[in-house]
Amino acid sequence: MLVKRIVGRPGDVMSSIDGRLFRNGTLIPDDFIPEQYRMDDNWGPKVVPQGFYFVTGDHRNDSFDSRQFEPVPEKYISGKAQVRWWPISRARLFVP
Repeated sequence: MLVKRIVGRPGDVMSSIDGRLFRNGTLIPDDFIPEQYRMDDNWGPKVVPQGFYFVTGDHRNDSFDSRQFEPVPEKYISGKAQVRWWPISRARLFVP
C-alpha cells in the first residue's frame, strides 16, 4: 500500500516543465514541498484516462508514482490520509 497525492482526475492533461507540475495548463502549487524534494524533469502532455487518477509522492525527486507506473485505476484507491504523525513536531489531523 502506498500513500500518494492525487493531482490529476479522469480527463485531465498532466505535464511537467522544469519540474513544475501542470494540470490542464495550470501550475499546481507545490510550496509545501521543500526544495530538496522537488523534481526537475520534463514530460507530457499525458491525458488521464477515464476511471484513472494521476498520483505523485511529496518527495517528488525520489518518488515512484504515476510518472513511472502510469495513472492508477480508481479501484485501487482505498482511502484518504487523515493523520500525519511524523515528524512529531509536525503531527496533525487532516479535517475535511
